[in-house]
Amino acid sequence: VSFRFIRQNVTFFKFSLSDFKYNSNPKKKQHIKQLQNIKELTKGQGITCMNWIDKEQTKFIVGRQNRTVQTYDLLSEEFTDTRDIDFGEGKLQSVSAFGETIIGAVESGIIKVWKSDSPEEFLLDAGGPIEKMKRCPYDTSIIATGGKENDLKLWDLEKKETIFHAKNVP
Repeated sequence: VSFRFIRQNVTFFKFSLSDFKYNSNPKKKQHIKQLQNIKELTKGQGITCMNWIDKEQTKFIVGRQNRTVQTYDLLSEEFTDTRDIDFGEGKLQSVSAFGETIIGAVESGIIKVWKSDSPEEFLLDAGGPIEKMKRCPYDTSIIATGGKENDLKLWDLEKKETIFHAKNVP
């Protein structure tokens, strides 16, 4: 598995499920930094999904194979929050965040929405296995879910209900 995403002058590389590096100065290869000491990693801590949290791209969220979600702050160069995923079954398919709100989706089709600084949370059931979940970049209260056996659905997180459901027409 290999990811690469770019923020202004910082390039992020994910060479394997656990080896994640970034280069804050693309002109100098020696500026490549490990986000986490490789010796501290254990089996199951591989990264399965990640997304930016803020528009300034100073923080991003990482989902791991062992069903934990972590927030990384580029300014302080450390993980600032770690949460265990305690809902649904299967691997963490997608994770997204905006402000203090975090959204996680697991393989079984359960989606959890919670705030990092509050006990407030709720679950949504996509009605079957999902492979992807994406947050709308223009309206943070809208997400899309779908999978091979589960048609596209758009969800309104404020109303906690679907607002569009695609029909599979032959």
